[in-house]
Amino acid sequence: ALGDCHSCLIHGNTTTPGGAPSVAYKLRLGHCTWCVQNARCHHRDDNYGVCGLREDTPSQVPGWWGAKGTEVGAVEECRVLDRRPGLTFLKYKHPADLTHPDSVTIINATTVDFSLLNPTTRIEQALVGGMTARLLGFLRPPESWGDTGEVLRMCASHSSALLRLASTDNNNMDVVGNLTAELSQCLPARLPSGSPVFLIPGRYLVDFESHSSPSKSSYTTHHQSNMELQHYRDTDASKVRITPASVSSDTTVFTFEYLEPYENGSCSLYSNCLQCLTDSMCGWCDLTSLCYSRLLNEMEVCSRDDEWRYLTLLPATCANCSNYISCETCVGSGLCEWWTEDAKCARKGR
Repeated sequence: ALGDCHSCLIHGNTTTPGGAPSVAYKLRLGHCTWCVQNARCHHRDDNYGVCGLREDTPSQVPGWWGAKGTEVGAVEECRVLDRRPGLTFLKYKHPADLTHPDSVTIINATTVDFSLLNPTTRIEQALVGGMTARLLGFLRPPESWGDTGEVLRMCASHSSALLRLASTDNNNMDVVGNLTAELSQCLPARLPSGSPVFLIPGRYLVDFESHSSPSKSSYTTHHQSNMELQHYRDTDASKVRITPASVSSDTTVFTFEYLEPYENGSCSLYSNCLQCLTDSMCGWCDLTSLCYSRLLNEMEVCSRDDEWRYLTLLPATCANCSNYISCETCVGSGLCEWWTEDAKCARKGR
């Protein structure tokens, strides 16, 4: 029930103010800790699994964070320590505003379905355009892959996809894949030189962007657009070729032990909550409507008059346009517009 770091450590720790201590208090059953890697709140002394060890990862190899995961025991530590593994997944409804995503989440594996739901209002029905989706963050191949590495492959269906990649020793992102597919199709990522991308142990910035194509045919409207990043071992580069999407024992998606969310640290440049939380080094202050570095003390920066608040760290807790039910509050947010015919609040510019 306590599904985030703040609620786990605020509501999961019981005290006994006066009176005889309860049995639960004596047994310390009311003391909780937060495991960052599996996003789980658990009793401090329980033995159900071990936070972030290799046994907890799908591939059974140690994650990029090290031999042991991060246990958060105090609520004030959430701001700095609670950065769960995964890739940052962003969605933009048409027309896309890249400074204001419509959805931000952290995903545990590099395969996602995305498309617009059937429009329910007159204005949405009049809007022509698909959905834009992005997977953003860092690929972290483990040491066990060795010097030969594994081949990077991109897949798409019912969409057009563009894959860009940069290693930590190269600040320039190269286009390593471009694919338009109706049915499922995959191709190996290739460097500008034409050679396949072999991922060796390290840290790679990845930006995988895909656009679903709206269609009026009854066939495609029943299909979700999909984007997927895969890896497989192949020591013979001549075998790397464009093939239809298929599932095989040696081709698999990246899971969270290989994935680190996007970070940049340009917190002061972000103008809304979802854009702010696209960057895992930042947190959003509801009191000031500003984005701050997680390294700053929230009691000092996220305050006004005699009140302060914890920084918002989870995109799901951001206030969005759909929260506003009146024209005044909708327009007053500065980020939304009121659709009079539909009595609905939507992102400005849609």
